[in-house]
Order: sequence, then C-alpha cells, then structure tokens
Amino acid sequence: MASKFANNMETFNEVTNVILMYHMQCFSEFVSDAQMRSNIGISFIIFMSLNLAVHLYFLGRDFCHKLKGRCCKKCVESKRKKEQDALAKVKAESRSATYAIPV
Repeated sequence: MASKFANNMETFNEVTNVILMYHMQCFSEFVSDAQMRSNIGISFIIFMSLNLAVHLYFLGRDFCHKLKGRCCKKCVESKRKKEQDALAKVKAESRSATYAIPV
C-alpha cells in the first residue's frame, strides 16, 4: 500500500473478514445447538460493529482535519482581504491629502 496506515487498515480488514467467514460457517448445520448459534450471531454482530466503528472513526477524524484546514484557510484569506482593504484605504487617503489644494 501507499502508506503504513493503509497497510494496517487492509490487514485489519482481512483479519476481520476471516473471523466473520468462520462465524458464517457456524451458522450452518455444523453447529446444531440453537443457543450456540445465537451466541455466534451476537459475536458476529460485535465483530462487524467493531469493524464499522473503526472505519467510521477514521473517516470522521479525516473529515474533521479537512474541515479545520478549510476553516483556517478561509480565516487567513478573510484577514488578508481586510488588511488589503485597510491598506488601500490608507493609500487612497494619503493620495487625496497630497493632492489637496489649500484654500
């Protein structure tokens, strides 16, 4: 993969998939006890939810970092524009004061 993080996430997905596939085998006639199938179903839901939670966490974290970067960029651009407007106003006032005709 391109990064160590992507490699780790891919490994996590593969391990989770293997665990879930073993769970799927237990839903067949291989396990005849209904209570055991119910427990395996709960375990399946827990592993699937864990995988989903990990992915949603990293998705949300990346979204927050990008949103923060965009907000900072907008603030800097807004501040720069205000400074440029103030500088232009000062230059305009100094030009008009220079060319004023005394009475």
